[in-house]
Amino acid sequence: VPLVCVLECPFGIVVAHRININMRTFLTACFAVAQLQASDLEWADSHGAGADVCLFQLRGKSQRMEMESTSTLKLSRVHHRAGTEHKTAYFGRISVGTPAQEFVVVFDTGSGNLIIPSTECDSEACMSHHRYKANASSTAAMIDAQGAEISLTDERPGVTITFGTGEITGRYARDQVCIASICSSAPFIEATFESDSPFASFAFDGVLGLALEKMAQAPEFSLMTRIQQNLPQPIFSVFLADEDDESEVTFGGVKAELFHEPLIYAPVTGRVGYWEVQLEGVAVDNKLVQGLCDDCRAAVDTGTSELAGPSKVISHIESKVQVRADCSNYDSLPQLGFQVNGHVMNLDKSEYVTKNEGYCRTAFMSLDIPPPSGPLFILGDPFLRKFYTVYDNGDEKRVGFAVAKSERVTVEQAKTLLVSVN
Repeated sequence: VPLVCVLECPFGIVVAHRININMRTFLTACFAVAQLQASDLEWADSHGAGADVCLFQLRGKSQRMEMESTSTLKLSRVHHRAGTEHKTAYFGRISVGTPAQEFVVVFDTGSGNLIIPSTECDSEACMSHHRYKANASSTAAMIDAQGAEISLTDERPGVTITFGTGEITGRYARDQVCIASICSSAPFIEATFESDSPFASFAFDGVLGLALEKMAQAPEFSLMTRIQQNLPQPIFSVFLADEDDESEVTFGGVKAELFHEPLIYAPVTGRVGYWEVQLEGVAVDNKLVQGLCDDCRAAVDTGTSELAGPSKVISHIESKVQVRADCSNYDSLPQLGFQVNGHVMNLDKSEYVTKNEGYCRTAFMSLDIPPPSGPLFILGDPFLRKFYTVYDNGDEKRVGFAVAKSERVTVEQAKTLLVSVN
């Protein structure tokens, strides 16, 4: 949708300029049309999120105001079955193409590409979901694996991606992609085949990868990198609510009303594209277990419904917390914490223990990831429902953590969940 800039002068002259480019270039073009400098203008009003209208007024002595352009997308929570497991996913709506085609996608910090089904896919997994119609979009283009446009006569390359027990085959495309009010012409993968297991059972159409650009097919495929030029800050933040609260992802900023102070940061330490931080240790009731997790790392992953870690470490944790199968010691189980940048982030027993009809077990999944990607802990939904997270894609990559607000967590309780050890 073209943006509209309106400049209202004291003598009633209105100058308008329509252009379909990014916000910074767009504002510069607006100033040029009216032969004004940025210092002559003041932000005056906005006509609603997604309206893409900006209004500036010429003042004799203007006071400049910072333009806020964060964008928040509400997420829905659903339980789905993957094999014999019942899992939880959080998803939201995006649009692709001109005119817009809507898709429901998981916002996944553990993968790097946008993947949606194509109309050329006739497997059951694709047919049961919304499919992308390239020939119905005036802004669609065919591209190669590096994001460069190719002609109709060129051979169109394909790609196969494995997801746990499933597999997707697809081709590269580029089109207008909109997340809430933020739009960009972006490369993605349109799936031409999806295995029935597990994709046919999913309530969502596709995956929007928000990992670092090293995990994308190519730097051009990193959607966050492409849209951050239109954001006040190159960050996004995630609030995954439990029960009846509304989950959301915010691009361009944080929402202080969704977390308890402090908000701590840790630098990204990985080399392969995960939002990965150094794990200084694992604590039981705020006491580090010596030798349990030397040189461990943890990836913060919104696309994983579980907690996972190296099998040897998981076995050691289970021996320390001593969860009895008959749940007879459930009420006395300790807090289990992960120490990052001098702070222990604690999980209560309800987050790290699965309790079902009188049977209890730790909720950790053993996952042995070989070097250079591993060994690695995966902090999935149980952790993310407890902690608000911020993903900073600036020059110094980092992840922020704070205790998420909820009706069940008081200010005093929050102080026991994020504890400084310094």
